[in-house]
Amino acid sequence: MDIDTGDHVLHAPSGETWVVAYVRGDRLAWCGWPQGEATLTDCMLLKKVTPEQRIKLLREIAKSGHDPLGQYARDRLEAEGDNEPDPDPGEYPSGEMYAARRVKPNA
Repeated sequence: MDIDTGDHVLHAPSGETWVVAYVRGDRLAWCGWPQGEATLTDCMLLKKVTPEQRIKLLREIAKSGHDPLGQYARDRLEAEGDNEPDPDPGEYPSGEMYAARRVKPNA
């Protein structure tokens, strides 16, 4: 199963759990600050989000600014033909999912 935006992964070298912003080739970027990338093979999928959750997060990231994450999200939404209005934040109000870059294991 491929890792994609919104999925939760365990980064083995750090022991941290991250929410995925994007995967490009063999690199994975996490949500949150500071921004950064890790080697995809260092990450293990813990939780796969639904397509609806992925779109919600892409829309949120797209509005976050003109950094590489925002640009990726805008490009991805455009490529997928997403022209829906912004959704109700629903499960992730106030950027909660985007901000939750690191979660302590077994938390």
